[in-house]
Amino acid sequence: MSMTRDTPTPDTSPIPVIVQRGRKDVRATLAVRSFRWVFVSMLVGSIGAWVSRIALDWLILELTGSVAAVGLAVTFQFAPILLFGLWGGSLSDRFPRLRVIRIANGTAAGVMIALAVLAQLDALMLWHIYAAAALGGFTAVAEGPARSALIAQVVPRERLQTAIGINAAAFHTASLGGVSASGAVLILFGAPWALSISAVLAVLSFTALTRLRAAEIPRFVRVPELGTGITAAARYAWRKPGIRWPLVLMVFVATFGMTQNVLFAAAARDVGFDTGPGGYSLYMAAGAFGALLGAVLSTRRRTVGVPVVVTGAVLFAAAMVGTAFARIDAVFVLSVVVLSLLRVMFATSAEALVQLSTNPAIRGRVSGLYLVIVAAGQTVGAVVVGAIVQTWGLSAGFLVAGGVPFVAACVVVAVTVRTWGLRGIRLRVRRVRSRTP
Repeated sequence: MSMTRDTPTPDTSPIPVIVQRGRKDVRATLAVRSFRWVFVSMLVGSIGAWVSRIALDWLILELTGSVAAVGLAVTFQFAPILLFGLWGGSLSDRFPRLRVIRIANGTAAGVMIALAVLAQLDALMLWHIYAAAALGGFTAVAEGPARSALIAQVVPRERLQTAIGINAAAFHTASLGGVSASGAVLILFGAPWALSISAVLAVLSFTALTRLRAAEIPRFVRVPELGTGITAAARYAWRKPGIRWPLVLMVFVATFGMTQNVLFAAAARDVGFDTGPGGYSLYMAAGAFGALLGAVLSTRRRTVGVPVVVTGAVLFAAAMVGTAFARIDAVFVLSVVVLSLLRVMFATSAEALVQLSTNPAIRGRVSGLYLVIVAAGQTVGAVVVGAIVQTWGLSAGFLVAGGVPFVAACVVVAVTVRTWGLRGIRLRVRRVRSRTP
């Protein structure tokens, strides 16, 4: 790969990774023992998290009868990520990442056990749920960046794109399974038993992490020149094109494009197709199916680089804009599948490029920056897009949600082609042997 400006070192360049297609590469990635246990822990933990989320939302409604009270629980959960997410990345660069993940995961399991016991004793109160949501947010602050950085640490570079796709597929599979399981348990046995099942799954997730062997995890060399603070990570990310451009695009995609829940809810009301709760469930299911399909397809992608990420952003934004013109419910559902598929394919390619372009010694802080951008964008975007839909209608909401990222992606194309020499990039297979900042 050749570039005209800002030529990075092997460990930090936005290297297009050539991998084998199909099931063979997935099997080879899952054959990495350390990754396999991280994957199992994430899958089981995600199912448990979805089960508990649905059960707790239902309990809040039973305790208060207020939808706003449910929203407040979400605020308690995301506030720590927005306020302290960057410091969470610093933890995973200063301390062993496996240890950070185990402590965070074990704390989360303890919180779930406490909630389950209180619920079974009929002693669960609203403030208990809010406190658990806040503690869950703080554990996510520590665990999120550390887990992302650990995956990039245990998986060979040529398998990282597949590993991220596998993780995304597991997450969306867990969302489908967790929501379905929680609904069934709530109907048959009630919220206390749903929380008990979630607690068991949380313990199993922690148990899977104990099967990892620290001695099998490749070590990285700490580079003093990269600094230890958050400011150093921000400067590092900005001067590396393979990190800068995915993060810039993610700001716009997360803020405007990742607002499907708001748009789907509006589509089910009189401002859209007026299909009611059943329609909303259908749109959410269609979105989850599309996201799962996109994650599976991501495991088969042959290359990752700035052109792939920018193309993904353009296609996703175009799909959002196209959905604004859907006038038939069936067409809208099909559009939801397509835009969800493209959203996940963009997100997995952006995350893979950021990970591949980052020196291992600073990967935790850069991962923290990435997670904060996603969380902050979704938090702000839900309010902005919701206000647009309320004022100008559903079509206007989709036009803005897709139009703003589309313009941003076009600007990135213009800037990179003109100043970075994007036309000069050539793909070729090469093995990286040196490790420098």
